[in-house]
Amino acid sequence: MKKLLLFSMMYMLALLGNASEITFDMTDPIAFGFSKAANGSYTQIKNGETLTKDNVVITAAFSTGNGLRFFTHSTLGTVNLRAYVNSTFTFSTTDNSKITKIEIEGTNLGTTYLTFPEGYDGEGTWIGDATSVEVKCIKSTVQLNSIKVTVAESGSLAAPNFSPSAGNYYGSQTIKLTGPTGAKIFYSLDGREYNEYTAPFLLEEPERDSKLYEVYAYSELNEQKSDTVTARYVISAVKIYNTLADLSAACTATSQNEAPIVRLMFTNNDMIVTYSSGQNTFISDGHNGFLIYGSGATFSPGTKLSGYIEGKLYSYNGLKELSVVGGWDNVEVLDQTVYDVTSQEKTITEIVTNIDALESSLVQINSVNFEAAALTSKAVTVMDEDGEELVLYDQFGVLAAKPFNTTDKYIIIGFPARRNSSVQMYVTEIRTIHSEVASPSFNISTGTYEESQTVTMSSANATSIYYTLDGTDPSSKSTKYERPIIIDETTTIKAIAYNNAGIASSISEITITIDKPIRTIRDLYAACTATTAADAPTVKFKFENLLVTGSKNSNVYVSDGENAFLIYGSKSGLEKGDIISGTITGKLYSYSGLSELAVSDSYADVVKVSSGNNVSAVTKTLKEIADNYKALESQYVEIKEVTFAATAVSSKNVTISDATGSVVLRDNFNILTSEQFDTNATYTVKGFVLNYNGTAQLYPIAVEDIVKNIPDAIHGIKAISSAKKGIYTIQGQKIETIAGKGVYIIDGKKIYIK
Repeated sequence: MKKLLLFSMMYMLALLGNASEITFDMTDPIAFGFSKAANGSYTQIKNGETLTKDNVVITAAFSTGNGLRFFTHSTLGTVNLRAYVNSTFTFSTTDNSKITKIEIEGTNLGTTYLTFPEGYDGEGTWIGDATSVEVKCIKSTVQLNSIKVTVAESGSLAAPNFSPSAGNYYGSQTIKLTGPTGAKIFYSLDGREYNEYTAPFLLEEPERDSKLYEVYAYSELNEQKSDTVTARYVISAVKIYNTLADLSAACTATSQNEAPIVRLMFTNNDMIVTYSSGQNTFISDGHNGFLIYGSGATFSPGTKLSGYIEGKLYSYNGLKELSVVGGWDNVEVLDQTVYDVTSQEKTITEIVTNIDALESSLVQINSVNFEAAALTSKAVTVMDEDGEELVLYDQFGVLAAKPFNTTDKYIIIGFPARRNSSVQMYVTEIRTIHSEVASPSFNISTGTYEESQTVTMSSANATSIYYTLDGTDPSSKSTKYERPIIIDETTTIKAIAYNNAGIASSISEITITIDKPIRTIRDLYAACTATTAADAPTVKFKFENLLVTGSKNSNVYVSDGENAFLIYGSKSGLEKGDIISGTITGKLYSYSGLSELAVSDSYADVVKVSSGNNVSAVTKTLKEIADNYKALESQYVEIKEVTFAATAVSSKNVTISDATGSVVLRDNFNILTSEQFDTNATYTVKGFVLNYNGTAQLYPIAVEDIVKNIPDAIHGIKAISSAKKGIYTIQGQKIETIAGKGVYIIDGKKIYIK
């Protein structure tokens, strides 16, 4: 198999003799014309949109979901192109040149995430010979940092390209044709009569009959004609709705895949925003309410809208919504007035029996009791004075931010919503009904947080709030609350509220514990100052996408690409080649000079992002290891041309040397006790660099990490008479059968058994 692959690679290298390499930097979306929004995000790459550099074109396509988009990491601020499940990106050339190689740098490049045509190595490189290469993302999420495309020279004339690509569309579409520079494009709708293309075609709705375009390019300069290519378009009408009642009646689809694209007109001057949070924008036309779902809305409650919005119309878990397609560019504020948003007073019975009319309308339920003092899975049940019950769902984090109890009565404001076969209510506000001054409430609860917290306070019927941060009881002489408080260390906040009459509430109290985790291996080393477990601090290490470079017994070695570290703890379940993310809590200290994190809470919060990834050892000399063992600590390294000072380990140690120096090889895991070394031969040795009380050592964790170099192994084989055919190990030992994968000498020839 390897010989065949080598032949294929040599053939492709021959093709690359007259080739060009075009590199797409996917960390720079601005270079492709994408502008950065104020929140740091970039617009999604549209279906059929292309990224072009020189003569290479990458065309995006997706059926559902997020497709392809440039993504900004919320913490690191780094940018890359991300491909999500069901997306496709196709490589082609503007001049019909052959693509012979594609090299991708990024993460999740294995065949469980991407499918290529034949010739893909599963690690980011495809070698082949094609004018078009289609890559599909079959599992989310693939991160693409750069793509290098190798293109062979071609003398043929490229066929024209369609934009957008052929397919089914809602609403009018403008079809553009592009072809080779200097060539004319000719098109036909019947396959017989061809006309020269001079301007884009406008396919207007309704156009239910499909249109099939046949086109080719022709160069008068070279008297060349391209291949004829075809594209079929089916344009369906975008249905228009002017009222929310009609929109609701038309909502029959139950999934995004089968949902039609429709247009909602804001032409009656009564369309008002009743609430907006995240991607949820609720609107009302004065009679009915509806949920518009989509990011990018910047409208405040009380804003009247004009224009129109287009989206997919369907029920999500029973709740009707219009999922925005194409953004909010066609929606404008009618005027600058902020109108009052009023809620309809309803009983629980009225809500449940009239859910069709009241769904997504802002309603108010008076005088209810909570049946529990805390949420369960973001939900809690309330009961009104008639004994009717309704589940409140904390969709917007309102209930989690405000304490409630089972003794007081409350006013609930929010939006009735279907959830499958049941009726719930999305809460936007709760008000306590009692004659006393409401004690202050906080936007967060007592707990442990990993970052500094911004704390706000409020009281339902008070005019002023005073607070302390030192644990003492507050009074009107304490600090007055006027703006949010930033808490960046463990603090107890006590607060008291007063009304106009000077009547005080009871004291509210929360304790915020700030426990910031260590997030990088570099910071782990900086914090590792203890030398024994007894004086070691317990730290929380929170990480993303670390590569497991080795795992043996209780030792797990991880790397972030620059630094490596030893995680010590049993039952990790981790293997070499795993990429992991999550949190590990443990004691951080140096054991005989070696920095390690001794796991104290198991690996329960560690997630395998992927497995079977390539682990490469860093090539070093023994002098480099001896001189730089602190910087190389726990790194997986490879040393070539190594000789052993003895034929076996003694007290777990054996000295190894190369042309630059010597280091002790420590058989810490007792894997070499039965191994014999040829002191006259050279070896390639892999292992982990350790600091042992100020000196460098090397720990191998597998017998396979010590390999006798081929020339020395074959030297012993050559001594065997050619008349004595047979099978030998790489060390020259004759065997009867092949026991497993590895390198063998069979009848004098080196054979690799996979």
